Amino acid sequence: MRSPRVLFWWLAVAALAGPASSGDVSLHLSLDEVLPRDKPALLVFFSTTCGSCFDELFEMRYFVEAHGLPIEVIGVTGGPREEVAAFLDKYAYHRPVVLDGKARIRRALRVDAVPLSLVIRGGRVVCRADVYQEPQRRREEIKRCLLEIGSR
Repeated sequence: MRSPRVLFWWLAVAALAGPASSGDVSLHLSLDEVLPRDKPALLVFFSTTCGSCFDELFEMRYFVEAHGLPIEVIGVTGGPREEVAAFLDKYAYHRPVVLDGKARIRRALRVDAVPLSLVIRGGRVVCRADVYQEPQRRREEIKRCLLEIGSR
């Protein structure tokens, strides 16, 4: 059973996302297709089979939207296209998600475990959470970074 905190995030995500099963998922094969040139991006590395991973994806999206931050949230996953598309459609997630089946992005950014969130601006990583920190502390660290970057 999920904790009340996690349930809150699921409900918040559902409220922001609107009706499920819209069929309008945003899957991409390259980070270059979705990485904005004019604003920072939050990359959230996740797996559709890892509850804490997709909780972090939804929580970070909600946080960015709730604070009106000028930051693009981009999910990155190595899962199979059909599985990822079904997951995104089920939870009405309409932000860009990059399929990294060959782990090229993960290797280039030295991501060795998920969930992991990092912020990129101008082609450089400007903030990176320690994947081995306690989850709440890791998420708070990224949120502080997002607020700092979003206020500039």
